[in-house]
Amino acid sequence: MGRQSAGSGFLRAVVAARGDRPVVGYGDPASERGFQASVRAIDPSAATEWISRGSPGENLERVGMLFRGEPNLAGEARWRLRVGPGRYSLTGVTHTLSTSAALGSIAELLHEPVQPWDALVCTSQAALSVVKNVFEAEAEYLRWRLGDGVRISGPELPVIPLGVHAAEFQFSQAQRRTARARAGLAEDEIVLLYAGRLNFHGKAHPYALFRGAEAAALATGAKLCIMFFGRAPRDEIQSLIAKAAASHAPSVRTIFLDGASVPPAEAWACGDIFVSLADALQETFGLTPVEAMAAGLPCVVTDWNGYKDTVRDGVDGFRIPTAMPKDAGAVLAASYEAGRLNLDHYSWATTSAVAVDIEAVADRIAGLATNEDLRRRMGAAGKARANSAYDWRVVYQQYQALWAELKLRRDGSAEDRQAQLHLARAPKASATYLDPFALFNHYATFPIEPGSRLEPAPGASEALLAQLSDDPLFRRLSVGAAVLESLLRSVLAGATSVGDAAASAKHHPAVALRAIGVLAKMGLVRVEAGER
Repeated sequence: MGRQSAGSGFLRAVVAARGDRPVVGYGDPASERGFQASVRAIDPSAATEWISRGSPGENLERVGMLFRGEPNLAGEARWRLRVGPGRYSLTGVTHTLSTSAALGSIAELLHEPVQPWDALVCTSQAALSVVKNVFEAEAEYLRWRLGDGVRISGPELPVIPLGVHAAEFQFSQAQRRTARARAGLAEDEIVLLYAGRLNFHGKAHPYALFRGAEAAALATGAKLCIMFFGRAPRDEIQSLIAKAAASHAPSVRTIFLDGASVPPAEAWACGDIFVSLADALQETFGLTPVEAMAAGLPCVVTDWNGYKDTVRDGVDGFRIPTAMPKDAGAVLAASYEAGRLNLDHYSWATTSAVAVDIEAVADRIAGLATNEDLRRRMGAAGKARANSAYDWRVVYQQYQALWAELKLRRDGSAEDRQAQLHLARAPKASATYLDPFALFNHYATFPIEPGSRLEPAPGASEALLAQLSDDPLFRRLSVGAAVLESLLRSVLAGATSVGDAAASAKHHPAVALRAIGVLAKMGLVRVEAGER
């Protein structure tokens, strides 16, 4: 999956740019060892630091920035309320935008505590347009629901592409000869290389490729071979693609390289022309054309989504015109929402109505197949562009510049009195995770408060507390044994209110209130309502 490859590349860029600082990870404690192993596999000398999710927010405030490799920032924005929404910045990034989950996580950014010093990185201009469309629709809904005067704001929406480690896509002529020989390619075969998931409803429908390649082969007499490098989600899909190739491109040889067993460098070394006629909504940026450019291959790609940003038509290769219906899919969206269409069927229902100019495919493949000099020139232009614009070293610098700008914006808000007044009114937690003792306090007959009266229960002792603490019924309590012991000791010594016991034992009032509740549950203290 492209997002997995991009995430791996991003981490390598972080490790390379760390300087003398540790690489800081964040998440569930169980993920720490895996994070350390991933970083050290990249550079054994790299130091790491781990911040556990749920630890005090000051740890993230010290770092200043939390990056998530997905668009879902809502949960982290709500968590940040506990320390204050101005304490650090959040950054997410778009990947596939076709799923209801992804679109929902983007829409909710407008009604979650996301701030102007947060950012959702859009990997392409097409992705930016989708996000803006979602924001416009959600803002319209919020104004209808809450009134025109409702305050609506979202994160910054910079466009920063995904990257590649361009140096890894270099290979010698000797390596090329070896790779082609291993794949059983003849010297005069022109390889049209496709790299990526073999998924015709979620990535690229192969019909235009087969028809275009067949027409190009017949028109030029060139010995063309389509090489699919990747994996299909199911064996029957690859079989279906192979049968379609035999039916629609009988003059073109088709071979498959398994993406799980063949090294990527070997596949890139085999290619003469990179072809990716993506036409599915699940393609958002499209990393493989950039990889092809880094490998020095001219590209024939659809004029589609992120490909519009990366491949310059007539320079690095050619972009093939596409067409899709407008305002014709409300019934599909409703069926998807109702569950009558799953994601695969929804994707196919849209992709099947996207047209790719087959004549243009044939013309562009024919032109490149018969002109080695054109292939060389376009490949060289693409390689230069991959190095200057899409190498992770360059892309990560754009992230660093973004984070510096977000910090300036966050720091600047501290000098803005109106902004500070607005932040001061922020709640300390989201409505989903309120203090349970405040939210459900009316369940009880009376609350346990600092002024609640206390006295030892008959037979209460520290020895009985120790005995009960070891009972399976009272394990994994929300307060520690030492807290319980010290508070019981205070009550046994004569403390007559929760406040007195807390002060005597030197515990935070909230901790003392919970501990007294536990001691009362154990039958060690008696609690009565009312102030002394």
